[in-house]
Amino acid sequence: MNHYLTFYKEHKSKILITNKLKFLETLGESGVLNNTLTAFKDRHTVYAKLNPKLYDKIIEKRSLKWHINYIKKFITNELNNEFLYHEFKIPKTSGGYRIIHSPNPKLKTLQYHIKYLIENLNVLTHDAAHGCVPTRSSYTNARYHQQSNHFARVDFKDFFPSITSEFLLEVLPQIGPFATSNYNKEMKLLIELIVQVATYNGKLPQGSPISPLLANLALIPFDFHMRETLKEMKPTIIYTRYVDDMTFSSFYAFNDQKKESKETLHNLIENVMITAYQKKPLTIKTQKTMITTKFGKNRVTGVKINQENKLSIGYKEKRELKRELASLIIQRKKGLTPDKNQVQHTLGLLSYLNNIEPNYKYYIVNTLKRKFNIKIDLYQYLFNL
Repeated sequence: MNHYLTFYKEHKSKILITNKLKFLETLGESGVLNNTLTAFKDRHTVYAKLNPKLYDKIIEKRSLKWHINYIKKFITNELNNEFLYHEFKIPKTSGGYRIIHSPNPKLKTLQYHIKYLIENLNVLTHDAAHGCVPTRSSYTNARYHQQSNHFARVDFKDFFPSITSEFLLEVLPQIGPFATSNYNKEMKLLIELIVQVATYNGKLPQGSPISPLLANLALIPFDFHMRETLKEMKPTIIYTRYVDDMTFSSFYAFNDQKKESKETLHNLIENVMITAYQKKPLTIKTQKTMITTKFGKNRVTGVKINQENKLSIGYKEKRELKRELASLIIQRKKGLTPDKNQVQHTLGLLSYLNNIEPNYKYYIVNTLKRKFNIKIDLYQYLFNL
């Protein structure tokens, strides 16, 4: 069995793992194992209503047996509740609907607790994963591909529902602290309880706070073997993954024909899955595969890479943001209360622009302040921040 991660914080011991050196070699530009997950405690303690430092002590000082009993108690009292999840649909940009299963408050609290526990055990995601990972984002994902000329995007079909209880029970024992030889019985039981609480009808539900983390952990073998395979076959190709969205890029063209490039990529992904899992647990959404260049309408997880190899949110998005900000300013000057949804949307666009193009964000803000003769901070003027 391959073991894919290294540190077990709770017991202060290193795990001797198969492929350790190879794993470190495939961790991206730095080649250094870096954990910043536990620095982001506040968002994991909201539901528990606990001070982050206090929660940190509870997680670290409690034994695995305590956590196991804590989860068992919930399963005994709550898991048969038919109202564990609220199901609703949201429209997809490509058409159709995405089914969301939102856990009830009690279950969500427990899932956040488990999520925080896993992160405190220093179970790290692979460096290729950028979606739903602290300190990483669509921006960090696009930055890996910034100097490339040719891009390919391949999506997995029904990503979260494809990650089943059986699949998780097979893969998690290979991942870092879960694979330790110490506390084997307790760790095995903990994995089984985590999977039981994290899945719904035998699958990862989209809408649960723990689903993205478990999905990223389940794909560590895939990400690892994809980097290894590309290093041997096509060292010029860069690979990253943002949840179910895989991006491949290169300074050189993949093949002479787009059709050949798509077929090659699909075969590569399927072969890597077989290498990692001895089966194909995930399916490629072949009709959504896109091959582009930096001279066309190219985006990497929503971020535009222009002909000068600079990252941008895109011309249309900038124009929309400027129009929305001007609209909010005019409403304020007339003494009107802006619509909350409009305010949230505008704040989101501002934050996104600040992540991708901070200089242009300041340019837009200062331009509007001069135009409408605003003397105070624009955020304070618009949003009472």
